[in-house]
Amino acid sequence: MIEHIESPSINGLQGYLQCIKRLCANGYVFGAVSYKANSDIDEFISGLVRYWSEGDDVVEPSNFEYCGKELISYELLLSKIEGFIFNGILDRRNMPNDNARQYTTKMLTEDINEYYGLLSVELNNEGVFHPLISNDVYLLNIRNEIYSQSFYYIVKIENVFVVTHFAQKANSGK
Repeated sequence: MIEHIESPSINGLQGYLQCIKRLCANGYVFGAVSYKANSDIDEFISGLVRYWSEGDDVVEPSNFEYCGKELISYELLLSKIEGFIFNGILDRRNMPNDNARQYTTKMLTEDINEYYGLLSVELNNEGVFHPLISNDVYLLNIRNEIYSQSFYYIVKIENVFVVTHFAQKANSGK
């Protein structure tokens, strides 16, 4: 059973990702959501993509396919996130110099990482503050024809799965 968990920290991350999305090129979709971790990751994600495929009042039904997961290093995770964020207004070529590019990269990635830390201490005062660094993070191979490119990952923090996604719609162009 998929049980959504309300979290002020993950709601904050969702809002932050929506703000960044608005600064990117047309058709980008970013988001994060938290769920109770009451099964293993494969079973959970299989159920979640079935749920997503059904659609709802806001989202049209669409065939999602889960094809497995792989452990991802923190460095590769950041690289993949940066690949989606730095386009549109945030394109590094629009930045005046290398210092501005380095600062923006560091600020955005640290801000994103901090939301996971806030969730961790929200769930457990003694929890790790950098779960994307210290916990296992899995790159999820989830396919859907509406996206030309997509990137999903999951991290378990205490008894909560946080699923985060970055995608670009296939018909959006750059």
